[in-house]
Amino acid sequence: MHLSLNSLCARKPHMPRFKIKNFTLKHMLALILLISLSNCSHLKNQNQNQSYSTQAHSATSNPEYLATMWMKFSAESEALQRQAYQLAQKRLKEILREQSQKRSHLHSQKLAIVLDIDETVLNNVDYQIQCIRENFSYPEKWNEWVLSEKATPIPGALEFLKFADKNKIEIFYVTDRKENQKTATLNNLKKYHFPQPWSDHLFVKSTLTKEERKEQISRKVKIVLHIGDQLNDLDEGFKKTSSPERRKNLISIQKNLGVEYILLPNPMYGEWMSSLTKKEKEFFEKN
Repeated sequence: MHLSLNSLCARKPHMPRFKIKNFTLKHMLALILLISLSNCSHLKNQNQNQSYSTQAHSATSNPEYLATMWMKFSAESEALQRQAYQLAQKRLKEILREQSQKRSHLHSQKLAIVLDIDETVLNNVDYQIQCIRENFSYPEKWNEWVLSEKATPIPGALEFLKFADKNKIEIFYVTDRKENQKTATLNNLKKYHFPQPWSDHLFVKSTLTKEERKEQISRKVKIVLHIGDQLNDLDEGFKKTSSPERRKNLISIQKNLGVEYILLPNPMYGEWMSSLTKKEKEFFEKN
């Protein structure tokens, strides 16, 4: 492009002519540089906006991100959690009514409920968010998270457990949290006034499986409800099996769902992920 003083000072008819004094080549180059920098800044902002948009699209296309957002923000997630505990309370009322009608109060066995902790009683979605933001995965920083005692109550859990406690039901928390995390876990439960946050009612991970720890409990009390966010929290038959085997095993326990077993939603992690077969993992891949 050819630039001249005449073109820069072009005027319309009948408009007063303004003279530019001492306009040198140096001034013209400075003007051109200023215009160029302005355009560069505009393009940079445009590219940044496109970059942010691409990152957002990439993040929202990530299944882990979507599952975590669903647990954190969706009304459906909270609705299913509250629904599970309302069902549990309804079922417990039925059990109490049945027991009062048929048993002798002199020699009655104590009733108990057994619950998992993570994503069943305590909500760790903020740990999952930290994993995504800082690009790491479980078990990294999990111990620090547990010791921070920042987990919050799962909607509906506290109300249900207070109802159970009021009706003299024994409450046992059976978790795969470790021994060194036991005190922090009890503190986290106490922080939100969960009932029966006692050391002998919290069974952490040991050489025993969850099923074996439940058997220990059942020697003292009658377990009437099992509550968890994984099928293997309810029945050991779902642990370390393939996805097709888990679906097959479901047939054998389906009569207990909503009666003895209460399952809460958790798409963020779990045995269901490790149980997927190679064929299932490649299902959505292009041929």
